[in-house]
Amino acid sequence: MPLRIKNNITLEMLDNGNCQVGQDKREVEIRVVAFCEARN
Repeated sequence: MPLRIKNNITLEMLDNGNCQVGQDKREVEIRVVAFCEARN
């Protein structure tokens, strides 16, 4: 499932290889399989 990260959302790489995505108190830890840049 693709996930688009908007400009007002933070994406932080963690030491365990996962990423933390979200804003303020609405942050979750996710495992990223592949990154790509999508331009419209």
